[in-house]
Amino acid sequence: MSTASYVELRALGEARYIVEHKATVREACKEFGVTKSTTHRDMNIVLPRVDYTLYTEVMDIFGQHIEERASRGGKAVQKKKKLDKQKQNSMYYTTWDKTEANQA
Repeated sequence: MSTASYVELRALGEARYIVEHKATVREACKEFGVTKSTTHRDMNIVLPRVDYTLYTEVMDIFGQHIEERASRGGKAVQKKKKLDKQKQNSMYYTTWDKTEANQA
């Protein structure tokens, strides 16, 4: 088997796995034992030449992942700010309580 056909078969396998499992790039590269860079190259360079329809399906799934990540990122930032504010307030009151106790 030539190297080109091996790469094409790997790209098709990765793409089918991504579509069937709605998998992320990290999940696909773990399953196939390759790096994220290799998976990205396979999906963006090799796959469109081999099977353009499958390529569009994979890109749709990747688009959904990006939207989900952005949504989670916004929630995570809000949660972190809330926790930081609570922590800051509790530190302020703890410091204030200690100084009050020392003065009494």
